[in-house]
Amino acid sequence: MNQDSKESENIQILQEKIRKGLSEIEYGNNWLDEYDQWKKKDENQFDSTLDVNNPLDLENVGNRNCFDLTNPADTLDLDIYCMSIFLSENLLKYTKQAFKDLRREKNRYNKQKIIEQYFELINEISQNQNLSYCIVILYKFAEMQKVLFGNRSSDFYVSFFSLKENLRKRSPESIFLLFSYWRITKSQNYLEDLISAIIDYIQTYFYNFDEDPDMHLYYPLEKETVIIKLVVISHWLEHIAFHTNGIFEKYKELNWLKPTDKLVDEIVITNQISKYKMNLYRRFFSEDDIETVQKKAICMHGYGIWIRTVDVIYIVCDIFQILYRFTDEELNDLNTTRTAILEGYDNMIKIRDFYTRSVFFHQVFYKLERHYLDSDIMNALEDDAELFSESVDHTINFVEAIAEDDIEALLQTKQKFIARLSDYISEEQQEKLDEITQQVAEKVKNSIQKLNIYDELYQAVSNEFLPYANILVQYPQIFSSLVSAEYLYQQYVENHQPNNRFDYSCISILYYMALEDFINKLIYSPYMNEVLSTIQIYDNNPNRDSVWRSSGYRNYVSSYKEFWDFHNRTFKRTCELGPLGYLLESISSESRFESFIVTRYGNVDILKLSNYGTSLKNVSPRRNDAAHGGNYLTYQDVMTDKANVYNTAVSAYKGLIIELLELLFSNQS
Repeated sequence: MNQDSKESENIQILQEKIRKGLSEIEYGNNWLDEYDQWKKKDENQFDSTLDVNNPLDLENVGNRNCFDLTNPADTLDLDIYCMSIFLSENLLKYTKQAFKDLRREKNRYNKQKIIEQYFELINEISQNQNLSYCIVILYKFAEMQKVLFGNRSSDFYVSFFSLKENLRKRSPESIFLLFSYWRITKSQNYLEDLISAIIDYIQTYFYNFDEDPDMHLYYPLEKETVIIKLVVISHWLEHIAFHTNGIFEKYKELNWLKPTDKLVDEIVITNQISKYKMNLYRRFFSEDDIETVQKKAICMHGYGIWIRTVDVIYIVCDIFQILYRFTDEELNDLNTTRTAILEGYDNMIKIRDFYTRSVFFHQVFYKLERHYLDSDIMNALEDDAELFSESVDHTINFVEAIAEDDIEALLQTKQKFIARLSDYISEEQQEKLDEITQQVAEKVKNSIQKLNIYDELYQAVSNEFLPYANILVQYPQIFSSLVSAEYLYQQYVENHQPNNRFDYSCISILYYMALEDFINKLIYSPYMNEVLSTIQIYDNNPNRDSVWRSSGYRNYVSSYKEFWDFHNRTFKRTCELGPLGYLLESISSESRFESFIVTRYGNVDILKLSNYGTSLKNVSPRRNDAAHGGNYLTYQDVMTDKANVYNTAVSAYKGLIIELLELLFSNQS
């Protein structure tokens, strides 16, 4: 076999490996299928490569090498180049999509699912040996400053850097995803990942600032604590903010940031300007001398980086704010104090405000000269003003409904009030709105109990539980939420047509609260009072997680975090469906809990009770949908939620409440 044949065979093997690698990625769709569709599009028809040698000489930029598409070797090469470009562009597309989906999503469970699925994609690509060839190809041609040409141009330098950015989780979108994941999980490991990504981002994009002797950009941080790293990040951002403002003042005088083309609005992917991008700047500023072109290119490129960095600064600010809300014990785990966090937070607010004022003053100043944007800006401002005005009206209506015991008004104004606010609030404030939803449900229950029909409904509901009457009579108000849910169901769902303008979430949450009432009163609350309350928890111990896992405590509950009230430093009095599901699902490994159940209820089928816990975990997201204020539940949603909890329409299965009673009292009824 001659050398050319052997090389052709190796390239064919490489093509097959990359195709196999793409076929192994399933996110959105199968990526090999997506690539085959991508390659058919007119915009992705390429015919040559350009080797950019002298980007500032438009007549002699470099050699252009055309593909002979009748030559199998050229066709193979082109396919491999295209697959490498596609991998980078597709990951960028899904990174931005994950970011957008997360911003739109209100449900905490769904947020976590979006983030976890996206990071699973990152891990799959990183660990896929066949796709590593794409990374090598992009790096090789990025170093050679090659550009793939055709109906559009694709810069290998930009493609390589984009892929590297997203795989290393240091793009602003990736940092936001890491930040959101830490907020949801409260895990110190994820906080460390987030801090590392921010450090990587600053060191990558602001490497030139290392020339400042006070910056210390490459100070060794590997062995430092999270808090020390945050302090150093704050120090870096302070220097960046100060220098950026000075640079803006200089560029304003030179009028270099006046955007007359889309170049200034592009999202900056690379920390350095590729030769091909410099070629575009040379064409854009063709009337300037070479030195001025280079300075303007650096100016505009920096401008894009400065705009992106605003997001990172806001995230750092929010990290300090969230840490400030930690308990003293949690802050002690991080080897810091509330005073130190507050000082860091105050400093970051000053940095954030100074930096954003500098960036956006210049951004608005120059955009106002682009008359076709004026109406869009004004419309956006007017829309915001209108939304805020409406939110005030909804707040007033909501307060009036609460004062007047108007059940229907409560149901409707609650949704409008909270849905409007949800567009402007942080995740911590979202938790407060969830508490409002719970309080509204309690208010609805109290209002229903004042009605004459309540006693009749209570009796009707109780008839379903006659086999267990002697036992359930020991638990006052165990039917309260269920009676209220049934009343609202009869008023707005049963024998009624769907109303697309009606929010059914208050009815759904009452059904899930009813289920929680039964599980808490029959299982968790007595277990907490009789067993968990006797445990001495040394929650000042910075290693309490490992102590809990390594000691016999996990025989009580597999993970105390789900059940521990960090504010009151005791176990929770009651729990929601998620933690209750975890407790019951893990009963076979929680010997003290299993012993409690057997002692209290006799010969209970432990396997069935564990499966019941799994069922609770499965419906927990629906419970969260009902509880989250911004979600608008439909007629079909509430029918599904009722069927999950208490289904009187069928004889075979009457929902999770009756299933629980059958599991606990089958030997006692």
